[in-house]
Amino acid sequence: MPRQRFLQGHRGQGALRVVYVTNQIPLPAHSGGQLREAELLKRIGRTADVDLFVLTEHYDRDAANAPLMTSLCTGVWVHESTTPLGARPPGTVPERVWRYQSPAFDACLRDALASRHADIVHVEGYFLAEHLPRDPALPVVLVEENIEYLIDRQVQADGGRDAASWQAARARELRAWAGASLVGGVCEEDVAVMVRDVPDLPVAVMPNGTDHLARTAFPREHRAEGRHVAFIGNYTWAPTLQGAWSLVREIWPRVHARMPAARLSLVGAGMPDDLRAAAPAAGGVTVVGEVASVLPTLEAADVFVCPVWTASGVKVKMIEAMAAGCPVVCSRPALRGLLPAARTAVAVADDPRSMADAIVALLQDPYGRRRLAARAVRALDSLPTWDQAAETLLRNWLCLSAAGSVR
Repeated sequence: MPRQRFLQGHRGQGALRVVYVTNQIPLPAHSGGQLREAELLKRIGRTADVDLFVLTEHYDRDAANAPLMTSLCTGVWVHESTTPLGARPPGTVPERVWRYQSPAFDACLRDALASRHADIVHVEGYFLAEHLPRDPALPVVLVEENIEYLIDRQVQADGGRDAASWQAARARELRAWAGASLVGGVCEEDVAVMVRDVPDLPVAVMPNGTDHLARTAFPREHRAEGRHVAFIGNYTWAPTLQGAWSLVREIWPRVHARMPAARLSLVGAGMPDDLRAAAPAAGGVTVVGEVASVLPTLEAADVFVCPVWTASGVKVKMIEAMAAGCPVVCSRPALRGLLPAARTAVAVADDPRSMADAIVALLQDPYGRRRLAARAVRALDSLPTWDQAAETLLRNWLCLSAAGSVR
């Protein structure tokens, strides 16, 4: 029997009522997606009454954390996905869709929309959009933190996933876009892909903010020879996991061979057992796992490395490293969503060998580290704040609510 939990939130008094559908409780924020939703809901909850509906594959975690959202939402519903743990999807179903199944959730969402007035439905990700009942009179905002088929394409090119082809996933994702009143992407590049794929699609950039970490006060100390390198991410996200394996297998052994005293910290939630077991063999690797705050790790690191090879969405952990004044070495796809000033504030490498070279070069160059760190902190002034990001999302909600559905 799938489990579910409901919690009453604060008393609704807002000018707008929103049914908000997502796959995780945003707090505590251990992933970039959780962070984005948490920061936005902290601000939007002051103006809009948000009913939060969560369909999760991590029920125990999210049910336990649901009370953290009651001060931000008028109600919180948490439902357990019925997909069997470890089961493989049929060859025609994208894995992302397969992981989130629940007739009880669908019925709860349908009843909620029928029994209470909602001005807007907001859904996070195309894989959840199929759970919405068909109602052409109700405006639907679909926000894509990442374009999922681009991730599927990269993973399958690397030989991963026995599931639907990325072309089938793309067709399903595009159908979800076409059925929404407005589709949001977190950066201009993602929105450009959406319009290319579905001409005349109503789209908007709904960016992340960057000011949740206090900017580093300079001068930051840079040792003559750096030793500490950090990688931080949510390892349940395929590009992060792919990047971590690339780091452990291809990049870090080259660094450690040239600098035996160098140390790599792998930090973040959701690390699988096989990576945890394999990482120490690369030499000088410490598996830290989940932390309450990434700031101590970033403040202790001489270099932050971001070997993410899939160009989709915005790399939140890399932006956090820049805000902390930590010099960054990243892949070219990791630059997605950054403005030119920010792109010149990092060292860019196009393959594992050149990334290892760039890490070694920075560790041995305190002046180069100081220069990149200073540029990075200044460059973040060109990116939105969370107040601005929340204002953008709220403005789109209000415009759609006032106009009614445009689809």
